[in-house]
Amino acid sequence: MRNAIPTNDYLLRHNNIDGFLCCDGSPALNSWPHLMIEAAVSQSLPRLQAAAKWWIECSGGAVNAVIIAHINVASKFIQVQKYTPQAPPRDLARQVWETSIDCSAISPIVTQAPLILEFCKVFGRAPQTPIKIP
Repeated sequence: MRNAIPTNDYLLRHNNIDGFLCCDGSPALNSWPHLMIEAAVSQSLPRLQAAAKWWIECSGGAVNAVIIAHINVASKFIQVQKYTPQAPPRDLARQVWETSIDCSAISPIVTQAPLILEFCKVFGRAPQTPIKIP
C-alpha cells in the first residue's frame, strides 16, 4: 500500500486505530494525516516504533510527524518519541526526539528537552498572519 491514499475504513480494519480527523474536526477521508499520535499501555515499545515507521514509510512521507507514547503502568514510566520523514528520501522514518517521564518518585522526573511540534508539520501549511477585525 506504499504511497496509496488510505481510507478510514482500511486504517480501522488493519491498524486497530480509532480513526483520524482533519484540522477542522471532520473525518479524514482518502488522505494521510499530517500528524499521527500512537499511545499504548499494552503494546511493546518496538511495536509502537514499527507503527511510527509504518505511518511515514507507507505514506511516502505524507505523514509529517508521528508521536509515540509507551506507558508502563507497573513501573510508572512513560517513554515518548517523535519520528519524522528523512530528507531525502522522504519515505524513510527517523527518530528525532525522545524523552522519558519517571512517575515513581514523589515528583516526576522528566529527561530531555520539551517536545516541539512545528506548525507546518502539524497543519501541512505555513502559518498565516492573523486577520485583524476592526
